[in-house]
Formats: sequence, C-alpha cells, structure tokens
Amino acid sequence: MISVRALARVATALGCLSSTPAEAAPASASFDPGAAIAVAEQAMGRTIGSYQLVDSNGLRLSLRDYRGKPLVVSLIYTACSSVCPPTTQHLIDAVTEAGRVFGLHRFAVLTVGFDARNDTVARMAQFASIQGIKLVASSR
Repeated sequence: MISVRALARVATALGCLSSTPAEAAPASASFDPGAAIAVAEQAMGRTIGSYQLVDSNGLRLSLRDYRGKPLVVSLIYTACSSVCPPTTQHLIDAVTEAGRVFGLHRFAVLTVGFDARNDTVARMAQFASIQGIKLVASSR
C-alpha cells in the first residue's frame, strides 16, 4: 500500500467535469491524435473551476483547494473491471515514484468517479480499498 496523503483523495463528482458541447468533436469526425495533443497542451496551466466534489469519507471539497501545484485527475467508474483497475495501479506506481523523486507534497492526485448514479461515497471507498490506495489526511 502507498501513502499518497489525501493527495490521492478518492472523490466522486457532484458536478460535471466533461467538456462543453461547443468543445466536443462531432460524432462523424475522425480522430486526429495531433489535434488532441494540441488541445491538451493548450489546457495545461489553465486554472480549473471551483467544482465541488465529495471525498470517500463523505466530506465536501472544492477543486479550488488544489490550486497552486500540479493536479493529476484520474477518471474512473467503480463498475469498471477492465481498464480502471490497471490504470489505477499504474497511477499508484507513478505517484510513488514521483513522490520519491519530487516529494508527495509537490503535487496532488484525485481519482474521480464519473458515473454519478453509481459511484457513491461507499463504492469509491471500496474501490480505493480494493486497489490498495491508502488515504492519509491532507492539509491541502
């Protein structure tokens, strides 16, 4: 198990974190990896909104509380059995190594459940437990 402070607070979104319809690509358009990378690079460094979340303990938090240092957001859904668990395991490995190299206090990590109906506080806590995410209180 790793200690990711509550830098790895498992959260379930109360608000929508998806892009607005104006930013969404038309369904008929073919995927252009270069364009996707360009859009992602333009987003880097921008200030994120004050979206409200609920952590795996049922406590409210705001994304604005994480301003001032890099924030990694991992989107999962708790019923996912194919992609989300290995992605989370790779993220744990990356966070462990980044923590060793840079220090865990230098960045924050949130795992956000995007299935608002099913990713309840209890299911997010269970996902964290099954994946071996050790939550530690954060002073943010």
